[in-house]
Amino acid sequence: MSVPVSDPATAFVIESDSFARWALSQYLELLQYKVLTAETYTDASALIAGHPPPRLVVVDLALRDNPAERIPQQRSRGITLVHALKRRDPAVAVVIRSDYGGTVAPILPLLTSGYTGLAYVAKSSPREVLDDAISYALRQGIFFSPTSTTQRPTRGIRCFWTRLNRR
Repeated sequence: MSVPVSDPATAFVIESDSFARWALSQYLELLQYKVLTAETYTDASALIAGHPPPRLVVVDLALRDNPAERIPQQRSRGITLVHALKRRDPAVAVVIRSDYGGTVAPILPLLTSGYTGLAYVAKSSPREVLDDAISYALRQGIFFSPTSTTQRPTRGIRCFWTRLNRR
């Protein structure tokens, strides 16, 4: 499990799905983070520009300017945000979440960039995988779990929230 923070550290949740954004925010607040959220790339850019670097960022790989817009993964704005966050503060811990079912091509430039404090997880992963991702990223490690380890059929964060409530 991720270790709760002792001071009110800030976390950004940058997620286009409103339920996922809410669930992640609730979970991080349980871990004692002060959580700020953004829904779109434009909102996230303003959040980053308007606040000091956070301790942790959870970002949707498929982030876009308009949440209703369907875009190919190679045009993801999530990767652009990760580069901006790491250029601003290399120590920020970043967890990238994806529904792309194991496709790693979009994040290869991040993995080869020399960045530390990065994690990549499938949105349908159990909460324990998210916990591990957060812990590795906070310790400036690299965590990579591109596929879900659950056997149950899931729909993104809804699986995460179900598991969180069983805790």
